[in-house]
Amino acid sequence: MNSGYIINGNNSGYVVYDGAGIAANCTQVAKQQWSYNLGILMSGAAYMYNYTSISGSSSKSSSSNSSTGGQVADAAYWGQELDNLVGGMEFFFKDGIMYEHQCEDSATCNNDQRSFKSIFSRCLAITARLAPDHASNIMDYLSKSAEAAAKTCSGGTDGITCGQKWTVDGWDTLYGLGEQLSALEVMQSTLILETDVAPAPLSNSTGGTSQGNTNAGLDTKDATNVNEITVKEKDKAGAAVITAVVLSILMAMCVWMLI
Repeated sequence: MNSGYIINGNNSGYVVYDGAGIAANCTQVAKQQWSYNLGILMSGAAYMYNYTSISGSSSKSSSSNSSTGGQVADAAYWGQELDNLVGGMEFFFKDGIMYEHQCEDSATCNNDQRSFKSIFSRCLAITARLAPDHASNIMDYLSKSAEAAAKTCSGGTDGITCGQKWTVDGWDTLYGLGEQLSALEVMQSTLILETDVAPAPLSNSTGGTSQGNTNAGLDTKDATNVNEITVKEKDKAGAAVITAVVLSILMAMCVWMLI
């Protein structure tokens, strides 16, 4: 927050700005707000809150227990940060329906920006899965947005092409990869709380099977190119013929131009 990219909003949550240009040494913050910026930080905070939480402790727990105080304090910190980020998400909803505030109203979204709602939807779903305190609120927004998105998937020559503006009751005549991704993701996100569809993240102690190796790649000393191509005599002959043909064409063109 000290950099100015994240500030306390006038309402109940954080405002996340897009970034800054290098021309002024990143001192001039670009104050555009995009949904995916907030979403990525939100899901990251949800992961940290989930990781630091202790069974039975809430995000507002104190660190009075000396044996586990550090971990509870971390959970309390990340819980508060998550609360602030979730509180800022209403900026990207109109009448409870998700929309890209920065460009949808002005109809200026480029190809990249048309896909931002897909990332935002995924991040909201992750947050709902990792932080149950926020699940009900987030799922209400996702469900209403998914229903609205489905209504836009009624256009095009096939009758199922999805539009960009979910706040429009029906297809808005806009279409593309970003529109399809966003509609698909917000609909899939409504399944995030189904344990048979999206089980909770696993750790080393709760059934996770992934093995880490902090020394991976450090013991590789083979300087040989393992993808080296074996050039055979017939390959050399073919290359020679092609070279001769190209040179002949070039020489003929030069002679033609001189004549």
